[in-house]
Amino acid sequence: MATKEDAIAYKRALKALHLCVDCKKKDAYTMNGRWVCAECAEKRAAYMRNWRAGTDYGHRLWEKRKVQEWERREHGVCYKCGRKLDDKRYKTCWRCRAQDRKYKEMRHRSKTPVWMRGKDGRCYRCNERPSEPGFKTCPECHAKLAAQMKINRSKGDNKNHPWRDLDNAVFHARKGNDNGERVGQGDAQHTADV
Repeated sequence: MATKEDAIAYKRALKALHLCVDCKKKDAYTMNGRWVCAECAEKRAAYMRNWRAGTDYGHRLWEKRKVQEWERREHGVCYKCGRKLDDKRYKTCWRCRAQDRKYKEMRHRSKTPVWMRGKDGRCYRCNERPSEPGFKTCPECHAKLAAQMKINRSKGDNKNHPWRDLDNAVFHARKGNDNGERVGQGDAQHTADV
């Protein structure tokens, strides 16, 4: 069975030859560097429109996946990828188990409950590095949060938000503080009428 890397390499080779990765035809879309031809692009767009519209495409896909999993279990192969099982004690192969472990570690990298974070002087966000006195986040996480807030502020999505006039003491205590400097909590200015 081909691996994911092989499939990606195959698609890149098709793209280099200006062929559609779905139907292997060549047209103006693929000649301009796209992955799929116009017909396949329209099919994909229609599929996604139907998926988002809430038609039964998603449900049928889910049912098909469940049937496929049960068939694989009956045949004694990995129910996720279809590879031969190395150890009959498990229902998945070692590759899928490793991928699941990696995903689980990524999702649960901090075992500290949220209500306990920041209590022992470590960063509230990453729970790894020490936070600076008077703050709940470390300088690295603060820089990431400040950059994201700057991007969100530039979008202008929250101009009519009821909390728009309140300054957040940790991230932007003074109006116009867009350079990412950390400002202490004592310097915060509230602009809302309380």
